[in-house]
Amino acid sequence: MINVLFRLFTTTLLFFMLFGCSGGSNPSDDPTQYGTITITPSAINVPNGSTATAIINLSNSVGVGNITVGVVSADTSVATLDVAQCILSTNNPTCSVVISGASIGSTQINLNTSYNGHNYSITSAMVTVSNSINFTTVVQGLSNTIYSNTVYPTSFIFTNTDSVATSLGASTISMPNPIIWVESGDTCSNRTIESGATCTISGNVSLASASTGNTISISLNRANGVATYLYQTDEYAVAFKSGYAALRVYAPAESDGHTGVYFFVDIGGVTSDTGAHPVQYTLSNNNIYTGNVIVNSANGLAPSSYTFELPAGNTTIYTPPMLVGASLQNAGARMFLSYGGALSGVAGAQPNTQQNIPYVMPEYNVPANLQTVLDVSYVNSISVPVAATGTEQLSGSVKWTNSHAGVKSQYYNYSGTTLMNGVKLAMSIYPGAWDISSYFQQVNNQLIAILAPVTVFTDSSVVPSGFNTTLFNTYFNDVWMYYSNGHNFMINAIEVSNQMSSTNCILSGSISGGNMNFSPTVGSVCPTGSYVSGGTTFNTGASTFSIPESQLNYYNFFGAFANQSVFGVNGTYQSLVKYMAGAWAVGFLPFCGHDNIQYTKGVLESYAANLFTPQYTCLTNYSTYGASTLDQYDKQVHKYFDSYGYGYDDTVGIDSTITTDGTQFPMTVYALKFNN
Repeated sequence: MINVLFRLFTTTLLFFMLFGCSGGSNPSDDPTQYGTITITPSAINVPNGSTATAIINLSNSVGVGNITVGVVSADTSVATLDVAQCILSTNNPTCSVVISGASIGSTQINLNTSYNGHNYSITSAMVTVSNSINFTTVVQGLSNTIYSNTVYPTSFIFTNTDSVATSLGASTISMPNPIIWVESGDTCSNRTIESGATCTISGNVSLASASTGNTISISLNRANGVATYLYQTDEYAVAFKSGYAALRVYAPAESDGHTGVYFFVDIGGVTSDTGAHPVQYTLSNNNIYTGNVIVNSANGLAPSSYTFELPAGNTTIYTPPMLVGASLQNAGARMFLSYGGALSGVAGAQPNTQQNIPYVMPEYNVPANLQTVLDVSYVNSISVPVAATGTEQLSGSVKWTNSHAGVKSQYYNYSGTTLMNGVKLAMSIYPGAWDISSYFQQVNNQLIAILAPVTVFTDSSVVPSGFNTTLFNTYFNDVWMYYSNGHNFMINAIEVSNQMSSTNCILSGSISGGNMNFSPTVGSVCPTGSYVSGGTTFNTGASTFSIPESQLNYYNFFGAFANQSVFGVNGTYQSLVKYMAGAWAVGFLPFCGHDNIQYTKGVLESYAANLFTPQYTCLTNYSTYGASTLDQYDKQVHKYFDSYGYGYDDTVGIDSTITTDGTQFPMTVYALKFNN
């Protein structure tokens, strides 16, 4: 009997050892990948009285929510920190910590945290605070944003600002992966640098793969101190694909992990068909979408069939360019970003943008195989906060320049509703001019769009209730009289003359006999004839022409833009007057005291810093309307956006276009939050 019981006991024990208890959970079923937390650099040198920055990073995690990481200096008499904790998650994996040297010595930064019962093992960073040595540094040949497929010849130039000579030991430059540093020269190490003298460490910087937020550490050493200089970079490396425009799109996550930002593109000028067609995207690994044009399938199809919700964080989207036959053309493509749902279609692939969904429509072109152009304007609405950046390579002493359009960077943390409420409040303080309900599109008492004036005034027989026609007609008549008294309006006709292999056509307009008369300026070359663009033949029309006052202002104010047919077929010299008419229509003329200037982007950009404020004081009835009233819409748009709000998206050359070399620089589009 005892043997039977013993065998039963051992069999049961073996079963539990092998299979565990019935009904228990298996840890491997947990889909969360906790990842690892590190602090870099692991060894930090801080001159006494100066600061250095360390980066805490959560890597290789999936599904991790907010983690509170305690950050502690073991000896605050040696070094102090600007934060006591960092919040990390899969969607927000990095945090920066500023270390201040308080006294000479050594300490360490300790980190501790746990998440969902998981304890992270984090290696501490060692901090050395040394005697301060006084060197200033200048970095040449390297921008804060660097790209793959590019080698940057770089020089770090140091100047001894001490009153005495300084003897240096071996100097070091530390490049974190994936940044690669190949040194070519060093006049700092093991040298004595006299007071006021400089030394240089030079080499080549390149990028092995895509990453963000790396810090280059440069240390100058001597017996009684180390001077460490930190240089922050921001990599935007996206692999180039021949025949595609590379976009790097960022969308923020909401509390449920989704973004609610929907992406749709249709393009024109595809092979054998000039109609608009949707782009269908295929998702591959690592949030990469590659698009193909659905040719001859647009009619009757809704864009929602080709729309996808942007994942949180960074997404790479390869979009095909516009083709006519086998040639790339500077043809239009429409990129729609909508919030809360996909836009539906009413005719062909063109979305119905009147369906009470906030949206924005950046336009992009691929005029050459290696070039991507994006235009973010607020001609029709400013409902969705979007920003875009690009980088161009220039010749001469400036090698890289970053361009920006859309929401200004200081407003990235504002919601679309917050920005629009600010615009509406500023416009509404001018009764009879900008408080008209037609401007403001609302759904369930929520403001989802503010429309530009040209969007509201589209019918010559309809003037919105409350609109002060007297005020704007007084302004119109004042401008007409100004240009009737010997003042000229200059227009750069480069968009047409370029098509005719000429780049020097300036048209001068003045008023006489009830007409605004235009003709080429002395020395201008304004070719006439026909040219072909996008498979369509255009005629330049005559370079000398007139437009009567009645057609520029044929119904109270915005008639100048409502009927573009008076300016000739699109592409002719006459059509250039839409620039002038658009500026006139929003109260952006004249600039008193600047007669006979050429109204181009270069001239007008200098006024952008002043919120596009014209100078009206030379007008007879200036006190009746004043500068604060007429250009209020455009002024408020420019307050928050590096863009404009004109009635035509290229008016007088002011635009929000950025250009990128597609082989090296992706176009980066930020879809910012719409709701608070």
